[in-house]
Amino acid sequence: MSPGQILLGFRGRLSRAMLLMWGLPVFAIALLVYAGIERLLAQVIAPPRSEGVAGIAILALGFFPIAPLLVKRLHDFGASGWWLLLAAAPEIANSGALALGLAGSLLGTAIEYLSFAGGAALAVIAAWPGTRGANRYGLAGTLETGNRQ
Repeated sequence: MSPGQILLGFRGRLSRAMLLMWGLPVFAIALLVYAGIERLLAQVIAPPRSEGVAGIAILALGFFPIAPLLVKRLHDFGASGWWLLLAAAPEIANSGALALGLAGSLLGTAIEYLSFAGGAALAVIAAWPGTRGANRYGLAGTLETGNRQ
């Protein structure tokens, strides 16, 4: 598996160990970039709006390579990669609510609590064991696709 296939491709499967190996450095870089963007924006836009705008920027910039890693994790236990959109929706909504200045409002608070559900869903995607042997997305630990039924 080449780094390009792992970080940019949506086909195949990715084990939990490979997600940790590739995902943690990517997540750490995204966190540092988020902090830098938020610090720059805080000079122009008052927090927590600056946090929301920085969050949206990281979600947009971080789509590659984080989304392909998580899609391949979903494939590892036989789920469609489209489930990632459902898991990420609360995080996107929370960043949007902050950017729109809804922090502290009833709606903003509700969205913030829902974002914890999105984080929990992403943790499940990372921790759920893969299926043994081949599934419709390929062999375990490979980027080769199996028969799509």
